[in-house]
Amino acid sequence: MKYILSVACIVTSVTALSQSMSYDTLRIPNRTALLLTADTLVVNHLIMGDSSTIILGAGITLIKAFRIEVGMNCSIIGDGMDALGAREVSSALDARQVGQGENGKSLTLMPTFFDAKSALSIFLNGGNGVDGDLSHLPGSGGKGGDLLFISSSCEKSKVHRQIILRNEGGNPGQSAQAPSTTDMASKKGDYRIIVNP
Repeated sequence: MKYILSVACIVTSVTALSQSMSYDTLRIPNRTALLLTADTLVVNHLIMGDSSTIILGAGITLIKAFRIEVGMNCSIIGDGMDALGAREVSSALDARQVGQGENGKSLTLMPTFFDAKSALSIFLNGGNGVDGDLSHLPGSGGKGGDLLFISSSCEKSKVHRQIILRNEGGNPGQSAQAPSTTDMASKKGDYRIIVNP
């Protein structure tokens, strides 16, 4: 299995990572974003520098590590994209399908040890639906992504304090005519913590 990683810079210079089966230590520098395009990252020691970000590219991602250390003001972003309107898409897709917001990404974190200097913010919100017009119905929002946290050594109460999760469903588009009586609001994603008692 090959893990494809690329690093995008927010403030500092761009750093390249080599492709390999797994990493012993993966350090994300301060104020830097890591674009994770693969669905699986296996690493012995993951270190997120202050104000660093992991951007999820796959619909479902697994991050498995022996130890995860999180600096101040770090985040993981896996929000779904807002819908495109029929005029914004060149292919002949059904207008109703085009108007749907993308579901938020789902993430499984599997650290043996997890330590954060400040709470890790995780964003897995669904994308918003497109507004309707005279010829198209409004689109529904995407479902919020799911977060599953599995650890053999972490305390559940500590995990709750160290993770701030936002995984709301996307907003439906507005109708150009009378408000719809059909509730098209999307579901919030699930959040489960599985730890040893």
